[in-house]
Amino acid sequence: MNTVLEIEKAIEQLPEPEQRKLAVWFDDHRLIVDASAMLGGLYDEEDGGENQLIDKKRGEIWLADLGYVGKVCPVRILSVEPGDDDRALVTYIVRTTNVRGTAYEVLHHARGMKPGAFDAQGIGTTDRSHFLRKLGVLEEVVMAQVEEKTRIWLGL
Repeated sequence: MNTVLEIEKAIEQLPEPEQRKLAVWFDDHRLIVDASAMLGGLYDEEDGGENQLIDKKRGEIWLADLGYVGKVCPVRILSVEPGDDDRALVTYIVRTTNVRGTAYEVLHHARGMKPGAFDAQGIGTTDRSHFLRKLGVLEEVVMAQVEEKTRIWLGL
């Protein structure tokens, strides 16, 4: 089920008690569902929408649920794939629409998305379960700029 309409139709098919409960939940989460469906259509998914628990590859853009921060937003994968003995963590840089023009932002424009920037000061690390869907791959020119700003920010 990829669209809001499909979800609403499925809810209507349920018995009345479950219908009411799911309808309330869905109303509370409608913006997240809408955003996920919209962002998913912006990029060609190389894996055809298969299992999204696959390894996250450096340079890919994923829609991530950042939990306590309270936002679901696009992020750029910064880390390399972990080895078999490594902790299954992924380091990312947040794409923000709150552009401030700092020395650590790299402007990013993509069809269907609000103008934004990858902010090297917005680095985070989390486990793979927070990544909801692959949106695409960052253009190499922008990826190089993000890496350079990150090196400067971290003093590497």
